[in-house]
Amino acid sequence: MRLHRDSPFFLWNSVVWSDKSKFNLHGPDGRTYVRRLPNKELDPKYTRKTVKFSGGSVMVWGCFTKHGVGPYVKLTGKLDSVTYQKLLTKYLVLFLEDLPLSVYTTAVFQQDNAPCNKSRSVIQWLQNQTILLLNWPAQSPDLNPIASLWAIIKKGDMALKPKTVHDLWTVIQEEWQKIPNDICVDLVTSMPRRYTSVISQNGYPT
Repeated sequence: MRLHRDSPFFLWNSVVWSDKSKFNLHGPDGRTYVRRLPNKELDPKYTRKTVKFSGGSVMVWGCFTKHGVGPYVKLTGKLDSVTYQKLLTKYLVLFLEDLPLSVYTTAVFQQDNAPCNKSRSVIQWLQNQTILLLNWPAQSPDLNPIASLWAIIKKGDMALKPKTVHDLWTVIQEEWQKIPNDICVDLVTSMPRRYTSVISQNGYPT
């Protein structure tokens, strides 16, 4: 199923948005930049403390709709087509069945184009379950509204400063459950604007 910026709003309301996200115990991956004055490279005030080891991380899959957040799952090991299909069977189907009937009968599932998501077995399983699949672009910067939910959780992680991976997972669960439905409504309402912004930038991040 294809949705676009001019789709009627009731179609956006039917989408189940999903994605994966990595939560690090000690901040983001990659290079961090620090602003400093000239000749102050070694001044402790202008340096960023590091840890010898990353401390670990948690990979999470989750989904949500206009009506609120759905299941969130801690991922362990490699996520291939077999484990992804098991995840959908265990969590997505029950979530869809718990939606209001008017939403359940028109629900459209959104997922990214990771190889395990687009495998023949997973697509066949979705068809067997009569789950409509949203036609999602290969490059989709700033389009998936669930990224905003991940940002909220990561902000909570930083504020609470978990010390262990176990604590980090506990915080993720607590922060996810605290997300109010109003935020989900606002994110879905923003979809036409998100599409318009990305199109105006020729597909580049907005």
